[in-house]
Amino acid sequence: MIHITSLIEEYIAPLRKSTWNCDKNEFYLLESNKDIVVHSGQYYNTELTYGGIFIGKKMIIYNRNQNKGTSVKAIKFQTTNNNQCIISERISVPPSFISSILKEAYSQIRNLTLLNKLEEQMNSWFDISVERDNLVHIRNKDINGKIDNRLIIVNRYIRSNYQKALTLHDLAYLIKCNHVYLSNTYSKVFGISPIKHVQNLKMKRAKELLQNTDYQVGEIAIKLGYASCSQFTDLFKRYYDLTPMQFRRSGK
Repeated sequence: MIHITSLIEEYIAPLRKSTWNCDKNEFYLLESNKDIVVHSGQYYNTELTYGGIFIGKKMIIYNRNQNKGTSVKAIKFQTTNNNQCIISERISVPPSFISSILKEAYSQIRNLTLLNKLEEQMNSWFDISVERDNLVHIRNKDINGKIDNRLIIVNRYIRSNYQKALTLHDLAYLIKCNHVYLSNTYSKVFGISPIKHVQNLKMKRAKELLQNTDYQVGEIAIKLGYASCSQFTDLFKRYYDLTPMQFRRSGK
């Protein structure tokens, strides 16, 4: 399990560096505010630009700007699972899943619900990363029709996270593959495209919420990761030939 131990914000003066270290079962999740260069362990010599997301246990952060200081934000995590710390030294977090939560965390530092959400997100993502890492020696799908086991990871992730605003590029990033390859191979194996699968699960859940709760249509749209109520309503009508309100009134 992963737990947040602290939120960190450090100012680094022009052409100066800062060294960060943490204990064995801890790691940093860092986001830059201005252009910086990060050096970390034997796996990284990475240039981290504005809005970039980076994970590491030991790092040197250098402000290359000659005239202005820069602010670096990070969240420090502690884990009871050593595999999660090992993986944190090798891979980075999908930006679209984490960046927005980081921004909210710093704007609402005392919001316990938000911090719990971030912990859940990190635990979910690292569990998948551990599973993906264990599949390194399994061959990918080839022209003879062998199944790429990464598709199973995507399928499980969709079932657990369909209520988020997932895109095909997000899912492709998850398993480090081309989005066109993912769409084509996933469709062949499961008989449905990954995004269509996400939509089907969202619509099924939408029906349940309309039938069994008093949530407003706009609230349901937000819970299911839609950008607007109108987007949700249009898609729901295409699925069921009724608007969400018409469906609720029909008692189906």
